[in-house]
Amino acid sequence: MASKITLSEGKIQPLLVRLAFPLLIGNILQQFYNIISSIIVERYLGETAFAAIGIAGTVMNLFIFILGGCCTGIAVIMASLYGKGDHPALRQAIFLSLVFGASFTLLIGLLGLTCTPFLLRLIQTPPAVSALAVEYLNTIFLGLLACFFYNFFAAVLRAIGNTSAALLFLLVSIVISLFLAILFVAHLGLGVRGACYRAGTDSVGAAVPAVHPQNASVSAGGA
Repeated sequence: MASKITLSEGKIQPLLVRLAFPLLIGNILQQFYNIISSIIVERYLGETAFAAIGIAGTVMNLFIFILGGCCTGIAVIMASLYGKGDHPALRQAIFLSLVFGASFTLLIGLLGLTCTPFLLRLIQTPPAVSALAVEYLNTIFLGLLACFFYNFFAAVLRAIGNTSAALLFLLVSIVISLFLAILFVAHLGLGVRGACYRAGTDSVGAAVPAVHPQNASVSAGGA
């Protein structure tokens, strides 16, 4: 069984560095991934598809940031309960937030599918680009639940102080995503929909291992 991670004992500076450093590296890796993914799309799909995915990313991030913010918020509550050693309340918080979070994700996914054309008109997207952006966003919204599961389980790991594991699963996600981007976009010729399949599949691939032994031990009653 993994050793218990304790952030409330000992000197605060090393603990903060241990907690924050993987988060910093994760943010840097995300930026490198975005750059490489953009290069792949521009090279194999052309400038119109590149513009469509760029504009779609603006709309998509609105929904993903909402999910990420919710997961971060519930992580604060879970971290407090974990620090107190109140594992029954922690298990309840994890279960309820998972159920309500998944339900909320389905709701905003449906909202996204319904409102995508309006949002693109609102930001004055050119018609030639809008059609590809709608195709991309519709596929993203259909797979939004996978994105939530990844963010949720990564938040649980951060709540119990294990940011290193969250970084590992982010790295797994990035490697899978880049491989699938080359496969779907460059070799299978699936276009912008292939880029969407890549995004959804890598979220699933990262969410599955993110059900970490420490998460399981917390759900079972203690670390």
